[in-house]
Amino acid sequence: MARFFADSGFDLFAHVDAKVDEAPFRAQAPWVQFISPRLEVFWRGFSMVEATVALIEAARARRPYARYMLLSDDTVPLQSLSLIRNALLGDEEFAAFGPVEAHRGRYEGYFLFDSPATQLRWIPGVQRVVTPGLIARVKRAEALMARGKAPLPVFWYGSQWMALTAPSIERILARWHSDEWLRESFAFADAPDESYFQTILGEQLGRIDRGLVYVDWSTPEPPRVFTEISALEAVEPGGFMFLRKARLAPEALRQWVDRLRG
Repeated sequence: MARFFADSGFDLFAHVDAKVDEAPFRAQAPWVQFISPRLEVFWRGFSMVEATVALIEAARARRPYARYMLLSDDTVPLQSLSLIRNALLGDEEFAAFGPVEAHRGRYEGYFLFDSPATQLRWIPGVQRVVTPGLIARVKRAEALMARGKAPLPVFWYGSQWMALTAPSIERILARWHSDEWLRESFAFADAPDESYFQTILGEQLGRIDRGLVYVDWSTPEPPRVFTEISALEAVEPGGFMFLRKARLAPEALRQWVDRLRG
């Protein structure tokens, strides 16, 4: 993905999970700005939101961009570089979220996945150690439970992969810094990366149905993982600019990226 955007007028910022070695990423894409400090990121935990905010603030500190786009490392482009660039020059928000009351329980309940001991991913039991950081989070959760969570008249939910204009980014950061109760309430939610930003934007902008990233949920064990160029070619991109999850062999990925860069 970094190679797709190289020398194209996009500035690239990357956050690499602190649980893994960053050096191979830096070696492959020296033109990318790797941010620090790095966070340990846990699936469905608030650390995903914290890492995203760190990326936004690192980019914003460099210069006032008109557009901020968030992508994951298992994403590939579906459209040409020129088409993507031209689409992002407008003032539309590329996102997909709306009111989804069926998932409100992810917010109303209290969850803590941001530690080796409590993460959802499988790891050897001996690695599930209790740390001072976990104890501190448990105490925060206890204080929040005594107060209760910030009330949400509407529960907003959707994809975390978005391309947002500067005004929307400013809305997110302003609320992040000013509304500690809301931030802390989502810190103990399930998959808050799919609802925290969406709540802030949804309250201001309403439903948005202009998805940035295509995901195939139709397979028996979704989401589908794309491993061949022929499978990518069969996708009808519609308005989507990118696709996940992709795990192509390196040479196939280079061929695909070169085709779309051209």
